[in-house]
Amino acid sequence: GLPLSSLDRLLLWPGRAAEERSPPRTELKRVYIFGPHHSCTNALAREIPRFFSVSVENNDCQLGSPLWKHRIFTTYSLPSLEVEEDTFCICLVKDPAFWIQSLKRDPAGGTFYDILPIEGGASHDGEAPDGCGEEEEPEPAAAVRFVQADEDGYDEWAHYKHWEHSPAWATYPHFDVPGRADVEQMDAQDLDAVKRRVEKMGYAGFSVLDGRAYLKARRPWLHEGALGFCGADSSVVFHLYGPQELQVGDFVRLSSHAFTVREAFEAGGEVWDEQLSDMLGKVFRVLELTGPTIVGLPSPDGSQGGVWYFPVGLLSPVRFEAGELLRLDKEDPEVREFLSSREDPDRRLLKTLRVHGMPEPGTVAVSSPADREGTIFRFPASALHREMEVVEADDFVWVPRSAEAVGKALREAGRDWEEELEEVLGRVCLVLEVLEGGLLKVALPDKREWLIPTAVVCKVREGCYRPDWQPRFCARAREAAQLFGPVLFDGVRYADAVGVWEATVRSYFDAEVFPTGHTAVVRSEDVLFSFDQVIRALAHGGLPTLRSLPQVCMPLQAPAKARGHPMCTRSGLPELQGYYADPANRYAGLTDAMVKRLLQVEAAATLGYGPERVASWPEPTGAAEEEEPAFGGW
Repeated sequence: GLPLSSLDRLLLWPGRAAEERSPPRTELKRVYIFGPHHSCTNALAREIPRFFSVSVENNDCQLGSPLWKHRIFTTYSLPSLEVEEDTFCICLVKDPAFWIQSLKRDPAGGTFYDILPIEGGASHDGEAPDGCGEEEEPEPAAAVRFVQADEDGYDEWAHYKHWEHSPAWATYPHFDVPGRADVEQMDAQDLDAVKRRVEKMGYAGFSVLDGRAYLKARRPWLHEGALGFCGADSSVVFHLYGPQELQVGDFVRLSSHAFTVREAFEAGGEVWDEQLSDMLGKVFRVLELTGPTIVGLPSPDGSQGGVWYFPVGLLSPVRFEAGELLRLDKEDPEVREFLSSREDPDRRLLKTLRVHGMPEPGTVAVSSPADREGTIFRFPASALHREMEVVEADDFVWVPRSAEAVGKALREAGRDWEEELEEVLGRVCLVLEVLEGGLLKVALPDKREWLIPTAVVCKVREGCYRPDWQPRFCARAREAAQLFGPVLFDGVRYADAVGVWEATVRSYFDAEVFPTGHTAVVRSEDVLFSFDQVIRALAHGGLPTLRSLPQVCMPLQAPAKARGHPMCTRSGLPELQGYYADPANRYAGLTDAMVKRLLQVEAAATLGYGPERVASWPEPTGAAEEEEPAFGGW
């Protein structure tokens, strides 16, 4: 059940809470809104700035963000939820039965909104599987998010944040060498056992996907630079074995992936410097080694004694092996001078080249596979890139989710940000044309086209990325029965979708996660039926108002959700009021076993979601005797 000591953060229900709240001592400036899908988070995020002089900071955060509004926080979450003194959290909850109904109302989309049913989770007759309703601690799903036991409990290695490096192992989330050099495979539940096998057999490493580890033979080309980006939503993780064995004076290339370098710096508590953008993808001589995982490279402006330090996982040794495939950097000054000096430039040099060796440090001997005579040319290592780092027409690229990063790169390329570009953020696109000025013309499957800066995209290796990607052990959403079997949510396995609801609500009443005095829990039913009282309760709880509140706080009429949401989720509020006030809709289409599972949720009764509570929602305990305001579009 819910800790009774924390019920004072619950607004309106059971009616006494708003009167007992103690406002924060510090003036509030920002708000975080959290809640499960379909709990009025979009609507409330739009309404808060209308009445209060605060900004809503996290409504646009995507899956994987530390502030994703649907995320379930725990005391061991990494990164943890940081709530500053000037920040207030509003956590929305919803009747679990109606929440299940919301999840299954878009069957044509084949989705339960980030909740993935695990294959074989429910029986064919729609009955809940054995054990349904038993308390089960969330367990990690292998290859999606790793939770590794240690002496202190759990360290959650989230794919969007942590790059784990040791003297012998380096971990690369979202990267793989697909289908190449697999020598064996084994279960990935025990990563230490997999690593021991790799070390014993002398393999190069292994990739993990869908709970299986695919072990790779040791090949000269199998190093960081040979790994391919598989898409930011891919759960594949590559574990590369063997220290880089760098020495002072070696040449290394810094990763060309801006988002990867930025995340690595932020994970280590370092500040991103815009001068790093000019270093991406370039070759540098190693100046210093501070232990097995930190490498000193020349700083671009001579600061910090002329040395900047980088995690070894961001660097790939420029030790091209015979047989590797490379591309020339056409913008490199030495390459341009070489090509301009030839009366009849060999265009084959601008295509794929094969390495013959490195006759001396920093110099690479290459030839064109199309040249039958095998003419060998020598180029500086800094002018050559592995083929995965070169983007051309017909390639697939991933555009980062950050509008700020894309907008900045556009401005540097002399282009303006356009609102339509939001549709391409975080998606994989087809490259139609490589333009001058560092721009790509890209398209989505619906044929719409955009101009995107080359500097911010990541090339996607063919065979790694599936546009409709989901873990292979998960099934397509088809029927409500799947929600009452094992599911995967945000990389964590739960006994069923009701377990997701329980974990979500439990976190909102955990004072170690959501601090007392800076948190309010609001039922979405109260937002729908008692909007005015919710606004007044939030003001009483400490949110500074823009001006004196009107006699009745009226909500906006237009839909709160953008047009990208399914139409079935964008009903007007009069329709929603009628729907949620009808008890017949609560358990419609659910079997007796499913209803029994929902009635077992102890926290539901505490929140006023008992068997006969539907009729109470329009007039909750403590409601003012005022005419209901007109709602719409929620």
